[in-house]
Amino acid sequence: MAKNNLRLDSPGIAEVLASGEVAAEVQSLGRAVAARASGHTFHDEVIPVRTRTRIASGGRLSPRTAVDVSLAHWAGMQLEGKEGILSRAASSVGLQVRSYR
Repeated sequence: MAKNNLRLDSPGIAEVLASGEVAAEVQSLGRAVAARASGHTFHDEVIPVRTRTRIASGGRLSPRTAVDVSLAHWAGMQLEGKEGILSRAASSVGLQVRSYR
């Protein structure tokens, strides 16, 4: 059996992750998730959906653009737990959603 001598080009990957094209796509996906999550109500009160763009770092990856999408309501965590508003919105735009329990 042949040995696989695969080497990752870490500097090249970092360059791609930091590129404007990747940042624009991440921001576009964040807006799409927010749009899909919008419109839900809790006791006849519309749940605001907020996005925040930031630079993520840490782990094995280099600094890169990230977008946080949140339900800006005191019952946001409860609604996500019961209805999965953000999880379903993320899945609907093709993002993989995993649980870390």
